[in-house]
Amino acid sequence: MQNKIKQNVIYGFLIASIFLLGNLLTIKKYGIDFDGGIHMSRGESLLHFYLTGEKDYNNLPLKERCIFQKTDPAFPFLSPEFFFSGNYTASTTIGGLSSAVTCRIFHKKLGWMNAVDAHNLSALIYGSLTILVIYLFALEAFGTRTALLSAVFLALYPLFIGYSHSDIKDLPVVFFVAATIWTFWRAVTGKKYKWLYPSFVLFGLALVSKETGGYGPIILLAWLLILIFRGIKFLPRLTLKLIISIIAAPLISIIAYVAFAPPMWDNNPITMWANTSRKVESIVTMKYVNSPAVGTRPESKPWRPHYPLAQAVLTVPLHLLLLSLWGGIQTIRRRLKTAERENWLVLIWTVAPVLFCMLPFLKVYDAIRQILPYIPGLCLLAGIGAEDFISRIEKKTDKAYAEKFGMGFFVVVILLQAFLVFKYHPVQTVFYNSLIGGFKGAIGNRIPFTQKVGVPDAGDTRGSSLRGAIEWVNAYGEPGSGVIVYCLQANKFLVDRQKLKLFPFRWNRKTAGDLAFQSVYIIFPNTYWNQQHPLYGYCYHKLKPLYSVQIDSVPVNFAFRMSREEFFKVISPR
Repeated sequence: MQNKIKQNVIYGFLIASIFLLGNLLTIKKYGIDFDGGIHMSRGESLLHFYLTGEKDYNNLPLKERCIFQKTDPAFPFLSPEFFFSGNYTASTTIGGLSSAVTCRIFHKKLGWMNAVDAHNLSALIYGSLTILVIYLFALEAFGTRTALLSAVFLALYPLFIGYSHSDIKDLPVVFFVAATIWTFWRAVTGKKYKWLYPSFVLFGLALVSKETGGYGPIILLAWLLILIFRGIKFLPRLTLKLIISIIAAPLISIIAYVAFAPPMWDNNPITMWANTSRKVESIVTMKYVNSPAVGTRPESKPWRPHYPLAQAVLTVPLHLLLLSLWGGIQTIRRRLKTAERENWLVLIWTVAPVLFCMLPFLKVYDAIRQILPYIPGLCLLAGIGAEDFISRIEKKTDKAYAEKFGMGFFVVVILLQAFLVFKYHPVQTVFYNSLIGGFKGAIGNRIPFTQKVGVPDAGDTRGSSLRGAIEWVNAYGEPGSGVIVYCLQANKFLVDRQKLKLFPFRWNRKTAGDLAFQSVYIIFPNTYWNQQHPLYGYCYHKLKPLYSVQIDSVPVNFAFRMSREEFFKVISPR
């Protein structure tokens, strides 16, 4: 059995490699996640510190800096000085650091990619590593066929592909949570307690990647409680070696966490932890929190427990939803007697992040990004369901027919998911399934249940979808024209500033008036927040868009052009 597992490991590497190389070919179609530019800049600060020991760019010549290493007076929080000042929270560093490493290699050293795509490459690498971990876990726990199905389900999952192209902050969390669970499972089930060490290292890295890295221990603790409740023996006889491992492993997590949070080294750790706690509180309760590190967030919204649940259910391809439901039902119904440990772990892995975000004290926003670690668990659960379904067919038919059926099933699933991926390309993050009527139905039915009916605020349209519109303006915009990109300034890095004049995000008449331009291009992601701006209403009702990406006949973004006179008339009516 072990020999067969070792032989089939190559399939996992093959699937992960195809995912990485295939998506690398399309990376130029994707932009920057709505706050990705912030984390890319901070990652550059961190890498520069590790390589030189310097906390500023004073000794780094301008010609050697990439676009994320330029201090912008309008955005001081992007600078190394702010990062190391003690105001910054002790989290969200791994994603930026990883992206800075890939940028240094593939942009600065080799010159193969521009800075934006080189940074985004790190998310693709984390995505492919996650696929490999899922395959290895499923291979050892359930067998080759379940492993193949689970890995392919994940590799062709629309949201996973979309975020793997642009989300440098959340993809590391997905990987580190998956790897934490896999290594811990190996330690417990195989009684190889040396695996506790990498498990706790990975947990420390997950937590310093983002606060949602805490899902790993939540999932594992719930799983251990289930095992205890079911009377499954998994605790070994205490030995000195095991006691040392149990004591040392959490310390390793702390060391891994602190190692990638340099602002804690020279500043008061208590203050840093307080800033991190306040940031977490502001995110999960949506309270006003005024701090240079945390920023200002809107007032608390009503508790909507259905919001994360709806996002989790309605963004799953329908066939995967059915297969995962089948896998979950079989785990609960048929496995009660045998209570197989791995099935319960996968089930908890899938539901725990969603249930956690449904708690009364969590008034979440942007739920998909907050529960993203549930997707690998769901693909595993769908793999279990598919394996059970195929096995039932095999028991009722002859071997030749069963093999044909299994192969046909596999091909149909691949084609179904590939169709969805290409249909939404390159904005797979706005995918919704047919239960809600796709992207168009999600908008008409108030997804994510926070805005008015009919307002296009479904899915992540705020950042990565803008690449096409910006590139169009770069190619066809009149030289010397002004450009306004409404998306937290993240995508300002994609604007060709040798040709165009980028307006500050919070511009005013004086700022714009000082610039010499004859026309201005306005690029909007089509969201509720942008519709509150007077420019949006004027552009949407009075002008014809020069460029727009449409999904299910609904525009995801726009690029408009206005003359200088028209522009000032709208922003400063007499």
